[in-house]
Amino acid sequence: MKSKNQILILLLLINVFSYNSKAQSIHLLSVIETNDINRPDRSIDNERVEEIGKNIAQYVGLDYYSYNFGKKDAFSVSSVKATVQSLKNISCERDIIWFHFSGFGRNDGQSQLPIMKLTDGELSTSEIIAKLQAKKPKVLLITIEAGNKVAESKEITNQEGDEVDKITANKLKTLKRIAITPKESLLTMKTIPSAGIISNYERLFKDFEGVQIIVLSSCKVGQNSVSNYSIGSEWLFQLDKKLEQTTKNENVEASWEIITKKIYDHFRNKAEPKQLPQMSIKKISLNCSNHGEDEK
Repeated sequence: MKSKNQILILLLLINVFSYNSKAQSIHLLSVIETNDINRPDRSIDNERVEEIGKNIAQYVGLDYYSYNFGKKDAFSVSSVKATVQSLKNISCERDIIWFHFSGFGRNDGQSQLPIMKLTDGELSTSEIIAKLQAKKPKVLLITIEAGNKVAESKEITNQEGDEVDKITANKLKTLKRIAITPKESLLTMKTIPSAGIISNYERLFKDFEGVQIIVLSSCKVGQNSVSNYSIGSEWLFQLDKKLEQTTKNENVEASWEIITKKIYDHFRNKAEPKQLPQMSIKKISLNCSNHGEDEK
């Protein structure tokens, strides 16, 4: 029995290091204003997103790059766009781009997905999907934790959602923003995971034909997204929890459909469900030469 376990561990190590030798990556763009002292839940969200991203990198065998927009000057439309523009077109064979936003949002009545509010304006989820799809990842994961009530656009708002004066608005618009430099982390596993966990992560992020665009939103049109100071976003907490439960269950073949149904059922079964999450998966046949459009 001991020799069989040693062989299994050796095979797992070979599996992990052979992936890393290919130098393929996960790029995590965490758009959360973490330096707002009045919103400690935002820091909790950021830590949770980072932990999930590192787990993906370790179990799928990817280099890990994180782009943190936590500082107020970086939490802006112009910084996000500059950073997205700076990303090179990447390998559509296995690379992952994950864009996460936690913050205020609204709906313009034209889409099921919210518009994100940042310090210098607004950014539509549809626009960010299109720009990141053009980078040609194997998996594009978009997660938006924001309110989705229909409301008219204000010229510019602060993070409480209030309109700021025109002088401040004009100053914010003229600030020069730069692309965020990614932080590269060298990750090591504290323990050797089971083959079942690795297989489940690979089902979600690697072992399928073509490419996938996965869009998850914390609530439907007309709803707010619940967050508190102890666990941060309740939806993001449930996403983390259900992802962990599903990947650790070796009797289940992990899928986004299973994970998101568990999250949806959690909110639906509440006595007064105030938010119901959304999910969309788009599958594209693998053709690296024409997957997405190059940005001009």
